[in-house]
Amino acid sequence: MNYFERVQRNVELIVNNTSLEPCLVGEKGKGKTDCVIDLAKRKYDGNIVTLYLGNMDEGDLMGLPVTVTDSSGLVRTTFARPTWMPTEGKGIIFLDEVNRTRKNIFQAIMQLLLYKRVGEHKLPDGWVVVAAMNPPTENYSVTEITDEAMLDRLVFVKFTPSTEDWLDYARSSGISQEMQMFIAKNPEFLKRKAKGYSPEFVPPSCRSTSQLDRIWQAVKNYDDAYELMREVGYSITGITATNAFLSFVEENMVNITPEELYSLNKATQKKVDKLLGQNSIDMLNKVVDDLIAYITDNAPTEKNWK
Repeated sequence: MNYFERVQRNVELIVNNTSLEPCLVGEKGKGKTDCVIDLAKRKYDGNIVTLYLGNMDEGDLMGLPVTVTDSSGLVRTTFARPTWMPTEGKGIIFLDEVNRTRKNIFQAIMQLLLYKRVGEHKLPDGWVVVAAMNPPTENYSVTEITDEAMLDRLVFVKFTPSTEDWLDYARSSGISQEMQMFIAKNPEFLKRKAKGYSPEFVPPSCRSTSQLDRIWQAVKNYDDAYELMREVGYSITGITATNAFLSFVEENMVNITPEELYSLNKATQKKVDKLLGQNSIDMLNKVVDDLIAYITDNAPTEKNWK
């Protein structure tokens, strides 16, 4: 079970066994949103409604007031069901950036947290509420949650994946071997802090590293791949991290797949010898971890042993 699966298990324990709501708390770009989306895909038929509370006002959350005539002919005011609120099935209502909302929205959120309803409209029984936020530090423009009633409804789940956790995620998420090996050797590029807004100081993160890798996989076979990577990558992970990655690929990259190691031949042996010659424990550990994961996933069973 990888780190993201453990977090998802804890979220499920909370929503299935208590009347409280889990709230993932972690630095930007660590994968909180992706973790919740993946949980929705695996356990809730892919149904997720994301509410960016910082962009919402009372009407967006509560629905707009309308007049209706009841059976006795009395005209009264009610609230229309908001468009985001589901009417059937199961899924996750994801309160993203919950501490970026204005204080007056907190009151409407409380009803959702307490009773799974907004005004007269109730969530279907199969829907759960999950929140996420950045920590209330000087690095973020957020509203610190001080209301004791709200604090009593939320279970704060720390979301702090390590470099090893990210590599475990990358192994099964289509991240290129080049990027995986680069991060194994240079883990600091997952967690550098911001120093400003020029390209020199764009702080790389788990998210931006994954996005840079998507660009790399799209252009790495082009004749001008490095030029393209610099033109685009500088604004994604900054000049320092992008150049470090390109230098790593050019000077150090030895791409050994678990399948090659499992059926070792002379060509693969040459790659292994080259890797051993670089004296990088981190890169060697990465190759061994890949092999262990491959063997574990492809272990023979009684059915396929023959």
